[in-house]
Amino acid sequence: MGRRAWYINLDEYLRDHRDLRLKEVSGTLCVTKVPSEHPGGFWFWAVQFSFFDARDTEIGWAHLGFQWHAKARKYRAACWGGKPKHTRAERFLPGTTSPFAPGDRHAKPGDQENTREFCWMRNRKYRLTIQRVQGTRASKWEWAGKITDLSCGETSEIRRLFVEAEYMRCVVYWSEDAVECGKSRYRECGQEVAAEWSDFDWISTQGNVIHPDRVMATYQKKDCQTDDTSVNDAGTAFVQAANVPRRTAHQTRFRLQGGRWSPEASVEE
Repeated sequence: MGRRAWYINLDEYLRDHRDLRLKEVSGTLCVTKVPSEHPGGFWFWAVQFSFFDARDTEIGWAHLGFQWHAKARKYRAACWGGKPKHTRAERFLPGTTSPFAPGDRHAKPGDQENTREFCWMRNRKYRLTIQRVQGTRASKWEWAGKITDLSCGETSEIRRLFVEAEYMRCVVYWSEDAVECGKSRYRECGQEVAAEWSDFDWISTQGNVIHPDRVMATYQKKDCQTDDTSVNDAGTAFVQAANVPRRTAHQTRFRLQGGRWSPEASVEE
């Protein structure tokens, strides 16, 4: 079955800041609506980026986020993993063994390491952070994926990835489901599923704190009009929803002013 994804894209912001190299990337995720009648299906919410080495060569990518799928305990899991670029020798990036149990014991070994049981709660805010930390092996750096429950302040380190990278770029916050547009396989696919993203904060390799103030809403399947990225009524968070009428056109720009996000014209208009 195919998948569809929709993105909070920061390419334009990063193009205007070509020298920006990141050692930490964060965002706050709150899943607000999940399938209620039947736990089947697959949903994924994550922050993704690319790794670059000291020669400014892209060498891989990774993502950290939450999953909803039938093979995980209570249908909830966290995923922190990625793949190297242009190599056939290793499908997944290596890393430490997570203290959390496998989220899908029937998955392939690499998927088992990446996806772990994590009982996130609906309508609760979590801070997702990818952080460059001092290496404990031969590598200079390791990359920790951390999740902080903002209701109590508890931080869980899912695991660390071993990547010979110096910094991150190409950051995107996204939602994904395994539902073909107009070809629902699961009974709950007609139900609205939604999550909110907010508080995008980065730290550069020089220690500067960055608050991106421009993003673009994009869609993997532009012709599928049942997914949407819009700003909430307060203007403080992006709502990414499935099985709703699309209100925001593909490539619509948003700008942060006075602490509120507001839409600008779509590039396609």
